Amino acid sequence: MIRLRSLVSVLAVLAVVAGIVGGRPIPVDARSDLLANPGFEGDFNELAPGWTENAWGEGAEGFYEPSYSVVHSGNSSQKLTVSSLGGGGVQFYQSFEPSNGVGYSGSAWLRSDEEIEVEIVLRLVGYPYSTISSEILSVGTDWVKATTQGVNTNSGEAGLFIVARSTGILYIDDASLSDAFAEPEFDQNDFLLNPSFEGGAELADGWMENTWGNGASVSYGPSYSEVHSGEAAQRLSISALGDGGVQFYQSFETSAGTNYNGSVWLRADSDMQVQVLLRHVGYPYTTMGEQTLTVGTDWTKVDVSGSDPDAVEGGLFVVALSTGSLYIDDAALSGSDGPTDPPTDPPAAGSFQAIDGRIIAPDGSDFVPRGINIYNSTFFPNDSPTRGVEAVEEIVSLFPKINMIRVAYQDDDENNLFWASTAVDDQFLATFVEAATSRRIVVLLEDHSTIGTFTWIQGQIDTYATFAERYKDNPYVWFATENEPDAAPAEQIAQNARATYDAIRGTGNNTMVLLLTRGGGYTDEIQSYASYIQGGAVPNYPGSGPGSGGASVTAMHNVAWDMHLYMWANPSASVAEVEETLWNGIDTPWGPFAGINLYRSGPKSADGVLPVIVGEWGLDWAGDSVMAVILGTGPDQAPVGNLAWNWSAGGPDVLVSGNERTPYGDAVNAFINAGTGVPAATQP
Repeated sequence: MIRLRSLVSVLAVLAVVAGIVGGRPIPVDARSDLLANPGFEGDFNELAPGWTENAWGEGAEGFYEPSYSVVHSGNSSQKLTVSSLGGGGVQFYQSFEPSNGVGYSGSAWLRSDEEIEVEIVLRLVGYPYSTISSEILSVGTDWVKATTQGVNTNSGEAGLFIVARSTGILYIDDASLSDAFAEPEFDQNDFLLNPSFEGGAELADGWMENTWGNGASVSYGPSYSEVHSGEAAQRLSISALGDGGVQFYQSFETSAGTNYNGSVWLRADSDMQVQVLLRHVGYPYTTMGEQTLTVGTDWTKVDVSGSDPDAVEGGLFVVALSTGSLYIDDAALSGSDGPTDPPTDPPAAGSFQAIDGRIIAPDGSDFVPRGINIYNSTFFPNDSPTRGVEAVEEIVSLFPKINMIRVAYQDDDENNLFWASTAVDDQFLATFVEAATSRRIVVLLEDHSTIGTFTWIQGQIDTYATFAERYKDNPYVWFATENEPDAAPAEQIAQNARATYDAIRGTGNNTMVLLLTRGGGYTDEIQSYASYIQGGAVPNYPGSGPGSGGASVTAMHNVAWDMHLYMWANPSASVAEVEETLWNGIDTPWGPFAGINLYRSGPKSADGVLPVIVGEWGLDWAGDSVMAVILGTGPDQAPVGNLAWNWSAGGPDVLVSGNERTPYGDAVNAFINAGTGVPAATQP
């Protein structure tokens, strides 16, 4: 539903557009103050000179006098004692001769001995008493500036009115009235009209309302008391979302291949769920960038970025996902041609960072995972406080240059940390993580309870969030999404991955997150991660989202693909066939299986090309551990990491037997030795 814009709004939009056509807006020759005695000074006993009393209605009583003890500036202020509003009201004003089509800004500093409701109004003095603009606010014992501004569309004498809307004592000082309110600043890289929401319109000029569905209810208005900068912010009061949603936007013409960066500052009276989007205005509503977050009482800057494959109409959208009062200010939108070059400086000390197909270690070097998989139950019983330390020592003794361990948590009753965490489990994990990461070995945690099925319950998402909160200050703890999900639509698997990502990022943890596709590598799901991921860490989220899809990996930071490759589809393949499968994929009776090149050419994240890690591989590869050889000779412009399966797996893929490496384990160790050695234990 698109709301009709007021005439005031339309005139202001025309004024803003007129100022842009020839380049930057030209300042008008404005008079900064149209009032006589705006500081309420002089020798007076009741109402200060220049001002007119205007109480109306039977029983309304207001008493005027100067105040010399409660002032905002100067020697005096106006004191108004309102004992009764009766059947009317108490107000005073100063008149001026307005010009049609000109914007006016009025303000006054207000204070009270106790809370009182006040309205500041610009309106005609006589019939039909048309209002130019107004602002209602609660005034307490601290001085507060009340501001209202709008474009006059009438003829006749107008006035700046101070209106008491409740009884009490009110002090007024340092009023102001000008005939040109603050113009928004336009940057040559900003594609938006009125990015700072100035102008006094109900919905700020340049912006469009886009509420949809039955039962959604919202009112728009300017805010002059809650602003990030300038004179005004946009206020949304959302009382209901119904079966649709509440959003507004400003459109712009996109160019194919251009990267866009949008931002907006947000604040709320209480916690609200909000989504900021860069997406197409029309069908198929393709999303270029998105961020979903909880907005609280502090101003928060939200950044979104992405590139558009087409040249169509796009928009910067602000979407309310819950009810409440939301304030928006200082939006920005810029674009640049072609891909953005990745940063050349190393990331901040103590962090990993994904940059255009690579993973950069805290020391600025390439980090190429070379490691193994273990089950969560591999080293049970784990009832010793030192068992986690002993487990790491066992692993390092047999694979001395290992730099990554993937911990696969399965459904092992009380040993399963995802479904039934126990104190013993937590003790083992805590000591294991501390011992491994102190040696700069990355520990990768993932839910391994599914193989060929799909599980999405709240306990899974909650546990990811619990671990993310616990280890958010340890960059050597990474996460991977649900293991080899299957038997579910690709878009639902992608949504589960997004829910996992959101849960981790919601704790403030910015570590690496690995994304698994259907079955560990089916081709059809790679694009699902680009075209259909709705945000939110709620199971079965597709039933409660806005329905048009949300942001994909294109808006994610520090993510990599986790692909699992075994030759079960072609066990008699030659080494050459295995190599072809690894890089370019293979067709199977169950659908096409992706290769590394397809992952690399898939959707890009906010950091560019997603790095690729082969999170599982084993002796199923034509009866020989040729994967290590192939990966060791891969293209060096984007190294591919790999984690061999498994310390104690069934079948041929067993790395260790009787506390010694198997021949397969020896081959894996030889490949790991080609990488970086493991430092001595230190504190992470």
